[in-house]
Amino acid sequence: MLNNIQKLIRLYSSNGKVRFKKHALIRSVERNITISEIEKILNNCSVISEYIDDKPLASYLVGGFTEENRPLHMVIAIDEKEEYIWIITVYEPDKNKWDKSYTRRLK
Repeated sequence: MLNNIQKLIRLYSSNGKVRFKKHALIRSVERNITISEIEKILNNCSVISEYIDDKPLASYLVGGFTEENRPLHMVIAIDEKEEYIWIITVYEPDKNKWDKSYTRRLK
């Protein structure tokens, strides 16, 4: 399942099928995260967690690194009917709460 999700993310992202919730746009400006950084991460992200029961669409925590090696996490939803990725929020994960790969929370 996760492999299919990653394929959809790359497909929709590479075709420019990305939409931003207002919250994500506000947070990206506040956190100095550029649209190009978001797009780059989507093209090579890892799925960290899935929230299948979220409504109206299942959502996923994905992450990756910018060209400057800055870790970023995003919560996204995938609308397969409309063939879009929705960016719900984006942030730089706390290094004290995540392992060095930023894919596993520290206990």
